Amino acid sequence: MRTITLEEHFATPAFLDGPGRDLKEQARQVGSRAEQLMRDLCDLGEGRIAQMDTAGIDMQVVSLTAPGIEQLDTPRR
Repeated sequence: MRTITLEEHFATPAFLDGPGRDLKEQARQVGSRAEQLMRDLCDLGEGRIAQMDTAGIDMQVVSLTAPGIEQLDTPRR
């Protein structure tokens, strides 16, 4: 039997450097665990595969993480 996980999320460095930069800054202020989460969200390669292997996951269905709009930067004027 295969194990397939749903509702797995990812982010991109471009998102975290752009409209999600406040979210990235909040993670920096919270500390190392939140910063690691940001790195994990951006890892769609070997690191994620290794975590899947450790957890016995065969496949993931991933979606772009979507923080609420209250977490996005406000327009600068």
